Amino acid sequence: ILKIDKDKPLDVGKCQRQCIIGECSSGVLEHAEQVAMTVLAPLLAVSKGDASDLVQKEVDEGLSAFVANVQIMQGHARGTTALPLPPDWAVAKNTTASSGQPEGPSDAKDAIHALESAIITWTKQIKAVLKEDPEGLSTDERPHPGPVAELDFWAAKSKNLDSIFDQLQSVRVRKVLRCLDKAQSTYNAPFAKLCKELFHARAEANDNVKFLAPLRKWVEQLEDCTDYGTLPEAYPPVVHTILLIWKGSGHYNTPTRLVVLVREVCNALVAQSQQYLGSMSVFELIESEDPNDARGAVQALKETLRVLAAFKEVYLKYKDKA
Repeated sequence: ILKIDKDKPLDVGKCQRQCIIGECSSGVLEHAEQVAMTVLAPLLAVSKGDASDLVQKEVDEGLSAFVANVQIMQGHARGTTALPLPPDWAVAKNTTASSGQPEGPSDAKDAIHALESAIITWTKQIKAVLKEDPEGLSTDERPHPGPVAELDFWAAKSKNLDSIFDQLQSVRVRKVLRCLDKAQSTYNAPFAKLCKELFHARAEANDNVKFLAPLRKWVEQLEDCTDYGTLPEAYPPVVHTILLIWKGSGHYNTPTRLVVLVREVCNALVAQSQQYLGSMSVFELIESEDPNDARGAVQALKETLRVLAAFKEVYLKYKDKA
């Protein structure tokens, strides 16, 4: 039930005019796309001739834009990038024109314009995904992300790039590209180059996910540890796994990647130290007049220095091996 005017109170006798009543499935976005494609689009096709060509064109473009936005939102809901497909009439008209059958020049031009608009949208979406980098993980809510965020980033990017790759291999997308190729569109060559960049980025992301997977157990232990004094037990496996990644990975073995990962591990240690000292109320103990409280604060600071120095020692040991 959708209320048309939110400012006016409902009148029992006018509910039918004040509200829109309908059925909607649990998948709202999928339902909206199906209604647009199987109900609204056929109705518009049947009503052609009832309005001027200009009005008909504007309505067609508006419906196509609505369907495209719904498809993009479906991708966001799944955590992936959905490439919105151009309207079927654009592909059909271009195919008809390519087969040698007579087709009006304006219709063919409109079809090419619709297909090229789709390519432009895809290009923007793919470039946005390729631009994503672990360096941009810092947010206002979490300015200093830990190593688990790094692993989650590569898992999400791998999933997203795999999804885009599968869409680019689909029949409908390849049909659009073939139509533009026959029409000698200037957008085809740059898009083909962008697809090569996407394939390389996909291979890199999948490789990074594979090599970073063994590290997850240890960095989760590093971030979730409740006993601060036992943190040094996780240092050797963490640093040893990072060394194996450095030596075995085909894409993650660069100084840029390693610097980011080690910095995130240090972020996790800093966060654990802050939590430990905060729970000990160090500053309150220092200001206390009881000498035992001051000694407790000093002991907590020494424990913090011991735990952090242990990581530095393990890191330098493995650095010599590398």
